[in-house]
Amino acid sequence: MDTPVPVSVPLKSCISPQEKAASRTCSFVSGVCWLFLIPMSIAFFGIPVVLLLVKLVSEAYLVRKLKASLVRVRGSQFPVIHQAYEDCRKALGIRDDVDIYIVQSGELNAFSLGLVRKRLVLLNSIALEGILQEPAQLRFLLGHELTHAALDKTFAGRFLLYRSPGFKSGRESTCDRAGTACAGDDNAACLMLKRLLVGNGLFQEVAEEPIMADGDEAKKG
Repeated sequence: MDTPVPVSVPLKSCISPQEKAASRTCSFVSGVCWLFLIPMSIAFFGIPVVLLLVKLVSEAYLVRKLKASLVRVRGSQFPVIHQAYEDCRKALGIRDDVDIYIVQSGELNAFSLGLVRKRLVLLNSIALEGILQEPAQLRFLLGHELTHAALDKTFAGRFLLYRSPGFKSGRESTCDRAGTACAGDDNAACLMLKRLLVGNGLFQEVAEEPIMADGDEAKKG
């Protein structure tokens, strides 16, 4: 059986139709919010500056704390994960470095952060324990989170003060599409999504059709 390899695709090509449709409304509402915030910032100059300084200092402290208490993925530290990260960056055309850290946690999940000018992806240890021998699933997880870091933690991402439920759902679809391209295998992507839903022990028992039907039912609300 051939080993899946990442599919090179520009990140913009992964944007889901749902996100594209919802982004217009979110951009308009966010633009109106900024039109009110900018004059208020000028009128009450001292307050926004103080709040910004407090935010930057607290974020810088958190970055230092994370670096001191977590294990960072490097070429010499967890080389399998680091290689999967490099493969995903190359496949999606992401040039900026993203620091990858491993969190000792029993929650099967991963998430991205944008602090000060650093972009971080935190991988929970339990999620990695089930997929270190499954490179395609590992790349899906990394590709999904790297896409969040590339789209959410940028100036354009921070501009969107308002994000509708439709936009958030569309953004998750975008990240899944990018993760699937990194995985290079649709089946591996599905298996990783099942792991995230029910864990490493039960994911093989999950049937896809009922899950899809439940998702459609949830969207009606």
